[in-house]
Amino acid sequence: HGKGITSLIQVCGESDTCAPDNPACICTDESVSTIDITFGDVTVGGSAVMKVEIANIGDNGATIKKVALRDTPSMYSIDKEIPPQEKETLDAQSTSVVKVTYAPTSEQTEQNALEITIETSPGHSEEFTVNLKGASQPTLCVAPEGTMVFKVPPSQVETQQATITNCGYADLVVESIAVDNTV
Repeated sequence: HGKGITSLIQVCGESDTCAPDNPACICTDESVSTIDITFGDVTVGGSAVMKVEIANIGDNGATIKKVALRDTPSMYSIDKEIPPQEKETLDAQSTSVVKVTYAPTSEQTEQNALEITIETSPGHSEEFTVNLKGASQPTLCVAPEGTMVFKVPPSQVETQQATITNCGYADLVVESIAVDNTV
């Protein structure tokens, strides 16, 4: 009896949900071929870059046949698009890195997907999907949080201050402020 040695492919992505000491913590395994990476909030006009690592952790070579964004145009771009007519060899125990840039141009949440196809042996391909999510939205923060309580007798005046801040990543237009005194 002989045992065949195959290519084993693992795709890992950085995400703002990973710990700083392990930025590429989200990985595929034998049963999972789709991963999600999150860029978090990025300022309109700014950008954030996350890396996607395509690793051949097996003993045979493989070929990267496709690395492309599903939807274009998009607020995402990649530094290494591999269309089907081009290929990149992925030797045994080697890694290829694709940098994904999220550069929001408007206030919204943007989703897209990076599609990866690897030929592990002639006529046999594996497909991987890296779902991408970024946001550029205003966020209203009020301090102090909660309900302000006034304890003064009738005909007396008490003043308390509240600070309203845009702690988000896009411009916020305040059209009006109202006080709910029914509580």
